[in-house]
Amino acid sequence: MNYTECLDALNALGHELRGVKFDLDAIRSILASLGHPESRYDSAIVAGTNGKGSTCAMLSSILERAGCRTGLYTSPHLIRANERIRVNGEEISDRDFALSFTEVWDAVERLLKRQTLEGRPSFFEYLTATAFVHFARAGVDFVVLEVVMAARAFHARAQEDLADIGRRLQRDRVIFVADVANGVAGADQFFVDFAAAAGVEIREVRPL
Repeated sequence: MNYTECLDALNALGHELRGVKFDLDAIRSILASLGHPESRYDSAIVAGTNGKGSTCAMLSSILERAGCRTGLYTSPHLIRANERIRVNGEEISDRDFALSFTEVWDAVERLLKRQTLEGRPSFFEYLTATAFVHFARAGVDFVVLEVVMAARAFHARAQEDLADIGRRLQRDRVIFVADVANGVAGADQFFVDFAAAAGVEIREVRPL
């Protein structure tokens, strides 16, 4: 597909959380079919209510200055989906977006044909897989992942080894996550505690 066709296919999926399931089955199946691009670099997740963007910018800048080729995945975008996927500060090009997205789309079509997936992935799942493929193709050393809600964190956490950076949550995120994580509550809990409550393994916690 060309870039315009990729955007049309992506936008036809509707809101980015439409169809999201709060588990890792779909994204893990997709990444496995792609040869696990997410395993080719180290990563950190930055999550919480406020301060995510500045924390991600600071961390990615530090990594770049240290000589690391650094990927940055953020959401949502303001104007173009390309804004979400950056390498050393540069947005993914239209050509590279089309290349990586088409690879993900074709992999999903094969999985759907074999009935390996229960249904078509969400907007966000497609973009997450696209980012992972692009970062692997770009040869990054480290990726910084910004996540907003639980669904996004769960899909970002498809990777096995991560450093988790939790910004303290405010009530809006607590209410949302409590609904999906069987009543986990408390505004002072860190985001990573919610991921653990939902059955996602936490390897390392680094609160700020």
